[in-house]
Order: sequence, then structure tokens, then C-alpha cells
Amino acid sequence: MILRKTYNRYIASRNLWVLSIIAMCLLILGGCTPNLMGGAGWSGVLVDDGLTYVGSGDGKLIALDSNTGYPKWYFPEEDSDIDLNGIYAPPAISDSTVYVAGYNGKLYAVDLDSHRRIWDFSADSHIVASPYLVDDLVIFGSSDNVLYAVDAYQGFERWRFEADGAIWSTPSAYGDILYFGSLDKNIYAIAVRDTEKYSAGELIWTFTTGGAIASSPLIHDGKVFIGSFDYGLYALDAMTGDPAWPEPFKANNWFWARPVSDGANIYAGSLDGNIYAIDSKTGRQIWPNPFETGGPIVASPTLIPEGLVAASDDGNVYLIRVSDGREIRSFSNEEKIRAPLISVGSSIYLSDMGHILRSADLEDGFWRERWCYNTKEDNNKCD
Repeated sequence: MILRKTYNRYIASRNLWVLSIIAMCLLILGGCTPNLMGGAGWSGVLVDDGLTYVGSGDGKLIALDSNTGYPKWYFPEEDSDIDLNGIYAPPAISDSTVYVAGYNGKLYAVDLDSHRRIWDFSADSHIVASPYLVDDLVIFGSSDNVLYAVDAYQGFERWRFEADGAIWSTPSAYGDILYFGSLDKNIYAIAVRDTEKYSAGELIWTFTTGGAIASSPLIHDGKVFIGSFDYGLYALDAMTGDPAWPEPFKANNWFWARPVSDGANIYAGSLDGNIYAIDSKTGRQIWPNPFETGGPIVASPTLIPEGLVAASDDGNVYLIRVSDGREIRSFSNEEKIRAPLISVGSSIYLSDMGHILRSADLEDGFWRERWCYNTKEDNNKCD
């Protein structure tokens, strides 16, 4: 259990953080893409087939044993001339290939057996969001305003879609339609493949919000849920783009983190430091009050059988009861957490800004650390 920071310290810390993000985004929207809080990135993790993949503090992809945290292999290898210049998002994986996006503007396809590059594809600017797999395509956005669809096997461009702003949003598909947001304030729906009505990469609909969009969409129950920097969380009909709620749900600051759903409600974190529970059908707040953390929320929360797990920029992790939004327990991580949280059963995986990857079991609401791994230090020791 932790002691909360005082309200004044929280407000000061939050405002400084928000000001730094505003300055960063103003630079980007003005045509200059700065390094996002350091070149190493804040990679989240991907858990697949007994391995946990994460971007390291020196810009490598590390595959660790999910049970022990022991490293199995790295990309690129020590003697390689490849420099990813940081990794800001989890990779995507198929049966035989893992796809990782570098801040150097390249997407790499890496063989899961040999751990060597199969091919790479270059965008014209930095890549911040995760690649997304649909059939035989790897789709990703870039700070050059382009969404690329690349052949998953050979690495050549199949089609592209150009927005009016940088794309930091990881796309998501529903049927033949792909959804994503852009810093140009728009939510886009485009055709994934050729159909009777649309060609692959063709615009189906667009919806304009009042602010830039860095959040990734949640597709649920025929709706697209996505947050904007105008403080609004939007619910749109996935086929038409029409609003599904009478009005967007409003927080007191930006929505950056991707929301999650338990089938009935949507749980969304905001830079105002609050986690909100929202009825997915009506857009109305479920809990009597939002759950207040000690800092801005950039990391997407995750659901486990014991409740909702959220992390904020105060470096703490919160286990929240979904029925009423009350805290079950909170845990001190010390370092800031901006990467999305991942869960498998009651186990969570989190990667913090101190380059520490942790796996913990929260069964029965207690923190039982399974392992931790320092992705930057040679000895890999962590507290």
C-alpha cells in the first residue's frame, strides 16, 4: 500500500508533464518531430507462445521466457550494424515472424527461428505506434502522415493512405474496415482490401474531433471507441462513422491511452489522472466518481479476474474494483509508466521509464512479483 501525494504536488507534477507534452506536440504539428522523451522509447510488451517481447533501453527487441524472465534472444545482435534508435510500441507476431517498428523509421520482419532480419521497409519519418497484422498485410502509421500496408512475406508496399497529420495511433480492423486516429484531429475508416464497393486503402468515412488523436481505437459491439486531445472519448458507429452517443464523454484533460472493455462498460484513463467507467451503450459514467490516481495516465489499463489494473505517471499501479471504482490495493513502482499494461490471467506485465520490465501475479489482489528484468543495464539487475 502507498501514501498518495498531496493534491498540490500532484497538480504541479501533472501540469509540468502536460506542458512538456504540449510543447512536443506543437513541434510535431509545426512540422518538426522531436525525440519522444529520449531515444530509447517506452515500449510496451507482447506475450506470445511462452515468450515476452519488449523494446530495450538501448533500442533492441528482447525475447524473454515468460515464466522466468530469462532472455532467450535479441534483435539486432551485438555485432549488427542495425540501429533502431528506440522502440515506442510492442511488436506484432505471426506464426513464424515478429514485426518490430523502430524510431529510425523502419519496420523489420525478424525470423522467429534464426532471429535474423528477413526484410525491412522504410517510412519517411519516425514510427511510434505498433504494427498491426491483417491477413497477409502488416499495417503501420508513421510521423510522415502515411499509413502503410506492407506485404507480410516479402516486405513490399501493397497500398498506402495519406492523412493530414502524423499517425501515432495503432490501427485496428473490424471486418474489411481499418480504423485509426491522427494528429490532424481525424478518425479514419479505410478499406483493408478490395471489395465490391471500395479499393484497398480507400477512405470509407472520416470523423473530425476537436483535438489531435494519439490514442488507438477499441472496436467493440459494432462501435469504435477512441479518445482525443479535445478531452473527449468518442463512440462511433463502425460502419457509418455516425456518433453512437448523444455527445462524447468529457474528461478534464486529454485521452491518450487506449480504452478497454469488459463487454458492458468502457474503462478509459485520461491525462487528468482519472480512470473513468462508461456505459458502452449510453456514454454515461458508471461509477459514482472516477478513480483518481496520482499522475497523468498514458498507459492503457488492463482487466484481470480480480479487477481493473491501471498505472499512472506517478509510478504507481492500482488495482480497482470494477463494480464501484474503489481501490482494492495500490503498489509502488517508483518509475513512471507510459507503456500499455498487458495481462495473461491474473499476471500482469509492465515496462517502466526506468527500463525495468516486471511480471507480477495479482491473484487475490496481492502483488507477487514473478520476475523483473533491467533492459538497459549489462547485469540486468533490478530492484
